[in-house]
Order: sequence, then C-alpha cells, then structure tokens
Amino acid sequence: MKLALAALAFLALSPTPADTLAFGPAEGTTLEKRFELTMKLEKRSMSMTVGGRELPAEMLADTVMDMDFKKTIVVQDEYKKIDGARPLALERNYSTLTDVLDQKIQMPGMPEATEEKKEKESKLLDKTVLFKWNAEEKEYEKEWVGEGGSEKLLEGLEEDMDLRGLLPKKAVSEDDTWKVDLVEFGDILGPGGDLGFSAKDKAEDDNQFEENLTGEAVCTYGGTKDVDGRKLAVIRMTCKARTFQETAEGEQQTRIDFTLDLEGEALWDVAAKHLASYELGGDITADMSITQAMEVQGESHDLVVKVDLGGKFDVEGKFGKP
Repeated sequence: MKLALAALAFLALSPTPADTLAFGPAEGTTLEKRFELTMKLEKRSMSMTVGGRELPAEMLADTVMDMDFKKTIVVQDEYKKIDGARPLALERNYSTLTDVLDQKIQMPGMPEATEEKKEKESKLLDKTVLFKWNAEEKEYEKEWVGEGGSEKLLEGLEEDMDLRGLLPKKAVSEDDTWKVDLVEFGDILGPGGDLGFSAKDKAEDDNQFEENLTGEAVCTYGGTKDVDGRKLAVIRMTCKARTFQETAEGEQQTRIDFTLDLEGEALWDVAAKHLASYELGGDITADMSITQAMEVQGESHDLVVKVDLGGKFDVEGKFGKP
C-alpha cells in the first residue's frame, strides 16, 4: 500500500509533459491557403454639423448606414527549400483575390436608401512570386515567376502566410499562455501584406487596418486532439485591440477608429509542422468621422458627419492540399 501511495504521489508531483510546436513542412510540399474575412457594421447613432451648427436629432432618426465587407484570399505555396525555422525559397501563386463592400445608405433629404456594391481588384491575381531569404540582409527578396507585374507591386508583399508568429518560443504544457506581438497577430486579420487591392486603378493604402493595431493578443495552449488521424495542437486566442484607417478623396477626409474584442482557436498539425486551420471572431465597433468642405449660400463651411457603428468581425483560414 505504501508503495502504491508513493507511486501516486510521484505521478502527482511530476512535471506536466511539455509539447514543442515547430514550423517545418517537408521540402517540395505544396499547400493551398484559404483566408476569408468578413465584417458587418450598422449605424447605432449619427450626428451632423454644418459650420459648427448641429442638425436636430430628429432629422437623423431615419438615416441608414450599413456596411458588409468580405475579402477572400487563396494562394498556393510551394516550399522549395526549408531550413527548419523558415522557408529559404517559397513560390506563391495568387489564385483568388476578392474584396467586396456592400453598403446601404440613407442620408437626410434622400427619399429612400441606396444600395451599392464596390469591388476592388488586384493585379496580383494569377501571378506567381518567388520569395528568397537573404540571410545577410535578414529579409526576403521577391521576384516574379513567369509573366509578372510592376516592382512596386512586390514591395508590400509579405512571405509569412503560415502565421508562424503564433507559435510559442519554447515547449508548452496545457494551459500555458504567451503573448503575441500585434505585428504578428495582424497577419491573422490580413495575411500576406499589401496585396495591391484598388478600385478602378486608384492607388490605395490597403494595409492600414493591420499596420495601426495596438493592444494585446494572448494565446493559450489547449493540448492536442486527433482529427481524421492527424494530431492537432490547439491554440486558443484572444485579442483586445484598436486600430484606424484614414482616407482622403478631394476635399473629403475620412477616419475610422476601430475597437475589436476577438477570440478563437488555431489548430497546428504537429507532424506536418504547419497550420491546419484557425477561426477568430467577435465584436467590433467603428467610430467614423467624415469632414468635407462645402458651399452654402455662397459661403464655405465644413460639413462634419460622425457615425457610431457596431457589428461583427470574423476571419478564418484553412490549409491543405490543392
């Protein structure tokens, strides 16, 4: 009996076995990576001022401002050379790139709401890029494979669409937590860098949402589970962050400040050493401010519109064979 109790005490006091989550797909592996991002926003309150005078609230009671964003990114990545920590040579084909905004707007004086769909295009579509690691410069060199495009289009591209920044820096046991740099976490919300989306060939800074993130992202190790014969490590994620976007068109300036409260989980293929999938979502608020110079009765005045929007933000990614 004493031996049995001693054995139980030893097991209870023994350290919990730790797992190492590492990146390192086999050379020659090709993965299709699919990302879908959606954001739905609707007006909660609105105010308008002209020349410093605020319009009566009753004039804005029936205003409508609903926005539905959806972005889809699909790439095929071939790992031509791997050093264990990162690809030394990776060839990426951009097979699907869509960015669509559906909006419904009704402002004072409009008899009914108008609905509009805005679609952005990218000249990266169907193009292939080779990323080569330059150890001396500690950065990736980028070049077109086959028919390419402009060198400027290459500048904003980022190699890491594996979300390697999610991984802990050391072996972890179940319920261990670690913080993730917001720069790395931004890759979850908008992977691949600046993908050159534009409307009617108008240049735009499409990466502000990720670049301006501030806040905190925390990961928690949830152990492993077997799914269809694969051992998948569970990484639970939470993120509380703020970010903003600014645009200017003619005399109109727009700024949107976002607040995000997100949670989700990622599944890491332990044997194949790459991400299998992830889902992240939650509440988002957006404070929009629009300023535009306008002429009223021969005098110039600033029209200022402020809108409080709220809704949901969701993003998911899936990795697998093409």
